[in-house]
Amino acid sequence: MESKYIRSSRDKPCQVMLEGCMPENNSVEFMYYNTTGMRPLDIQGMYACINCRDIINGERVVDPPYDQDFLIRKQMEAVLRTQRIMHRNGLLGCLKL
Repeated sequence: MESKYIRSSRDKPCQVMLEGCMPENNSVEFMYYNTTGMRPLDIQGMYACINCRDIINGERVVDPPYDQDFLIRKQMEAVLRTQRIMHRNGLLGCLKL
């Protein structure tokens, strides 16, 4: 069963915004922040289009390739933007932003 955070990605723009991003495309889904060793919490995710997801997951290569530190920073920024959208839509109501 999908959580309310995962369902919240429907009809939202991509928050990763890498080269070739499709922000208004129906391909935007909830993507977890890539961590090692443990599954992140549902609030530790971002709204990402298929193009940005593929670049982050290494399934699509851009020329010149992105530095891994740059991709990590872009993911962190996307998580923060996604959390702000969630908060604005009442999904993180108990948190003060």
